[in-house]
Amino acid sequence: MEDYLSIIKLKVLPKYGYKNQLEDALLNVLDNPDDYLSWVKEIAKYHISKRTGSEFWINAAKERKITVNKINKSKTMDELLDLMGDADYDELKQELGYEKLFLPKGMKSEKLYRSDSSGTTGPAKTVYHAITPLAFSAANEYVGIISNTSAEDLKDKKLLALGPKGAYQEEHKILADFLGMEYIDLSFETKGLKNLPPAKLMEILGPIIYNTKELLKEKNVGLMTGSGEMIPFIDRDLLKNVKVIKLSGTGMNGAYIDKLRKEVNRNIIPSYGHFYGKSSIGFLDENNLDYYPTFPFTNYIVSNENGESKEKMVIAQPELFLIHDEDIVSVSPENPSFKGIKGIRNPHR
Repeated sequence: MEDYLSIIKLKVLPKYGYKNQLEDALLNVLDNPDDYLSWVKEIAKYHISKRTGSEFWINAAKERKITVNKINKSKTMDELLDLMGDADYDELKQELGYEKLFLPKGMKSEKLYRSDSSGTTGPAKTVYHAITPLAFSAANEYVGIISNTSAEDLKDKKLLALGPKGAYQEEHKILADFLGMEYIDLSFETKGLKNLPPAKLMEILGPIIYNTKELLKEKNVGLMTGSGEMIPFIDRDLLKNVKVIKLSGTGMNGAYIDKLRKEVNRNIIPSYGHFYGKSSIGFLDENNLDYYPTFPFTNYIVSNENGESKEKMVIAQPELFLIHDEDIVSVSPENPSFKGIKGIRNPHR
């Protein structure tokens, strides 16, 4: 069985790996996933540096008295997270919030890939991702898909990428390449999408749904990606023309995935996506959904320190460093497809 870390080394690093000061740190954490702390330390030091850092973290280091020495001396993730503190999402909500405060020095957003929030959890926000984390995310999805479906059944078929413009589409171009599929761009603007009135929403989604239906009629679609909210607009008989359907969405749960699988008799794969962290592919275990992150760029920290539960999402990338609370119900069981990587069970927002 091909597992995530093996696929990263085989398919991703030769073409998409870093060729800079973080190359050795990335190789180390892939060889030693239990040493995730070391990776986050490197990213933290990168972002507080006056030479390479981002304005938000440089200012935070001054206000919170964060130093390289204190980062190096942190013995646990809890210690490091307490030292760094959370990122302020309110800063991302302002116009050009990422470019002004979270974009590291020396990087240009025009050379990165945009990712917008649709407004599920408040005002729309924008961040940018580099190609390396997007390739890791494609590998994450690749592993989840081939653990349930033969890659030969998908080869040379169409991959319909229903989703946001920018980072999401680039990620699915790479996924199509990994699977030997034909990538079809069905993208649309998603910034603040869920805050739009129904009529305006359908102005945007109507043409995408129509084109999707026409492509499904051709009966040569191997993989369709999209959100659970779009499924009601597509006839169940047309969904039966797809080998695999990969769905994301905050309203999904194990019962919904199981019901849809039975209705269309197709493999339905859940994905827990964020605009700021890349995809975490999911597995249905009875009525539970277990998600495994795009390690080490996106990771979930669940701990119980001094009787208090700490649940965080950490985005640790050269172009983006975020620490924030996350609604996590529990840690998922070990999965052979994601050896050495801890997942989460039944998260919600």
